[in-house]
Amino acid sequence: MSTPNLNLWTRLAARTGTIALLSLTVALVVIGVATLTGLLDRLPEAVRAGVGPAALALLLVFLVGLAATYLPRPAAPDGDALASPIRGRCRAVNSPADQVPSHGVHGFAQTYAIDLLHEPADGARPTFGGRRAMRRPEEYPSFGRPVHAPADGRVVRAVDGARDHRCRSNWLGYLYMVVESFVLQLRGPRGLLGNHLIIERADGSHVALAHLRRGSLTVAVGDRVHRGEVVAEVGNSGNTSEPHVHLQLMDGPRTPLAAGLPFVLDDIVVTDAPQAPGRVDPPSLPGSATLFHAGVTQVQD
Repeated sequence: MSTPNLNLWTRLAARTGTIALLSLTVALVVIGVATLTGLLDRLPEAVRAGVGPAALALLLVFLVGLAATYLPRPAAPDGDALASPIRGRCRAVNSPADQVPSHGVHGFAQTYAIDLLHEPADGARPTFGGRRAMRRPEEYPSFGRPVHAPADGRVVRAVDGARDHRCRSNWLGYLYMVVESFVLQLRGPRGLLGNHLIIERADGSHVALAHLRRGSLTVAVGDRVHRGEVVAEVGNSGNTSEPHVHLQLMDGPRTPLAAGLPFVLDDIVVTDAPQAPGRVDPPSLPGSATLFHAGVTQVQD
C-alpha cells in the first residue's frame, strides 16, 4: 500500500463508526415499529423486563462507536496524487484540508473524502435558502457534467439505476435530507452513495466516485479505465443535497469495511479567476468553499 501513514486508530474508527451509524438506524426503526404496533405490550413480562437493560447496553455501545466516528483527528497527511474527477472552475466542499473526518464521520471510509462542485461563474449555482425547499437538479451547473477517472485502474463496482432526486435548497429541505439519511443507511453504500463507481488501482487502493447521474455510466465491472477517461456524469443520487461528485480513496473495495486514505489532487490551480494561469499548483487539496480550476494547465469554462 502506498499510504502507510494511516494509523491503526483511524482504521478502527472507520469500521467502528460504520457499525455505530448502522446500529443507530436499525435501533430507531425497530423501536418505532414496536411502539406504533404495540408489540412491546404483547411480549412476555420476562422479555419486557429485559428491554431496559438491553437498551442501556445498546446505548453504551453506540456512544463508544459515536466517539470513535465523530471525534476530530489531526489534519490529513499527504497522500497519493489523484486527478480531479471534474474539470473547469470548481468549488470544494467538506474538504479534509480543513477538518478530519471531512464529512463528520469516519464511517463508510469517508475520513478523507471531498465533495467537488462545478461553478463556472459567480452566481451560476442557486444559493441555499429562500422559499423553495427543493429544486430540480437541472438548475445546478454541476448536473450532467462529465466525470473523469481520477486514476488508472479496474472497475470493481458499478452501481446505476438510482434516481436523481430534487435538491434540498433551504433549511426545511435540509431537515428532510437529515431524516432521509437514516433510511438510506439501511440500504448501505447503494443508499448513501447512489449511483457510484469503485476503481481498484495497481497498489491495491480503491477510488470511489459517488452521486453519479442515472444512466450515465460508460464503464462496467471488469473494465480497465485510464486517468482522465470520462466514466460518467455528475448526478444527484444517494444522500446528497445538490449535484456534485463525492471522491474518496480507500484501503478496500467495500465501503462499510474499508478505511479512508488521504490523497491530493495534482492537476489543479487554486484561484477564483475566470481563467486559470498556465500552470499547475503543487499537489494539494483545496479547502472547503475554495474555488479552483482543474483538469489541464490552462482552464477555460
